[in-house]
Amino acid sequence: METSYGRFVLLRPVGQSAWSAPARLVQVVRRRRRLIPSPGLYLLAAAVGSALGLGTQLLFDWPWWLFAAGFVAAVAVFFLSTAFWGPDRTGVPLAEEWLWVLSPRRAHERQRHLTLERFRSAPFALYGLPPHWPGDRYIAGWASAGSAVALGLGHGEPGAEDGPRLHVEVRHKHLTEATKDELAEQLWLDAMATAAEEPLPDWSTVTVSVEARPVTFEWLAGGRHWAALAELDGFLLILQARDFPIESVELERVTDLERYPLP
Repeated sequence: METSYGRFVLLRPVGQSAWSAPARLVQVVRRRRRLIPSPGLYLLAAAVGSALGLGTQLLFDWPWWLFAAGFVAAVAVFFLSTAFWGPDRTGVPLAEEWLWVLSPRRAHERQRHLTLERFRSAPFALYGLPPHWPGDRYIAGWASAGSAVALGLGHGEPGAEDGPRLHVEVRHKHLTEATKDELAEQLWLDAMATAAEEPLPDWSTVTVSVEARPVTFEWLAGGRHWAALAELDGFLLILQARDFPIESVELERVTDLERYPLP
């Protein structure tokens, strides 16, 4: 099952010489091998090939080193071939990785298209701040397991260390307690990064307007950051914020993704 999770990271085309493309294609295959030989296996192949080569040289006067090189090459080719069969552990098709090598710009555009389609075909409603909120908006993250299981929209300047920021995520309802632990850990890390040494308080409840109706969220704050989550229509609605007063949050259903470009 393909699984990817985390905040959206946009890969940028990097200028590299076309002459290096074959070597980089081989590097992709080497990195994706299911089985990786030990150096001793190559030494064993060289020894066996050399022994056979010496025998054939005595019998037929063939160059002995051809067998040594051939056995080593056969071992290398076999293990390289494991990149093409068996279960894919990377979650990224081999053809897609090769496209990044051969045509980074096309791969970049394809990634943008697939990400936008993933959000447009979301199996659940997406939520964000009302249109009158003046700050930046962007597609912030996603998780998939064959189909989308979590999608996030960001509000605020991407990558900025200061200023208001609100991340709104909708995900399939799994273990709520595990999600709370995840949010608490991230909140603690954010608080530590801003030199807030006070321990986190206990979870409490707060009311947030969602589609003009009050929804009760579980809420945890630490320094300049806070996190909240609630169950809504069978899904989890998760908020993570910095320098964004909880009482000012109003959420509406997002149907126009044109206001949420990729960062």
